[in-house]
Amino acid sequence: MKLIISKDADHCAAMVAHILEGQLKKKADSWIALPYSPSFKRVYEYLVEAHQNKEADFSRAHFIGISEYVRCEHCLSIKDQLTRRFFEPCGIDEEHIHLYDPEDLSNTATVFNTFLDMIPPLDLIITTIGTDGHIANNSASEALMPRIHMDTISEATRQSLVVDYDDLSEVPTRLLTFGIQDLLR
Repeated sequence: MKLIISKDADHCAAMVAHILEGQLKKKADSWIALPYSPSFKRVYEYLVEAHQNKEADFSRAHFIGISEYVRCEHCLSIKDQLTRRFFEPCGIDEEHIHLYDPEDLSNTATVFNTFLDMIPPLDLIITTIGTDGHIANNSASEALMPRIHMDTISEATRQSLVVDYDDLSEVPTRLLTFGIQDLLR
């Protein structure tokens, strides 16, 4: 694991995009796990710009979503956000996109746990550490869930997500996310 301290959000976004681009230059067919949060919008803007400038080729890589919101009336799914902000503008083939099904999260955990066991280990996982110390939305608790599981979105995280909504009442409260074993594998 590599921890990088950045001077500000834009510098951090540029560094994350640079790390992802570097991974693809080392191994074009990498397996990469991606998050979505408002703080990652700029990362995806940098990646789309790199694609448009022919500085990055995403065509051989496989992308996996780290988490997905439990559907609510006003929620944009993480699948929708990643598709709109990154996959579509970069022309990434659907066969290289592996995301949770926001319409069927109860079966998705089982299917994805099996899928992760069948594919090569992930080459790169990009995630955030929340203001309350959670990693990939794994809430602090007495026992950490090892595999993909349903978890509660902390109030601090919900506050940071509100920028994508009209008010806090529309922000999701639960999501399906990678477990600690999945992250460490």
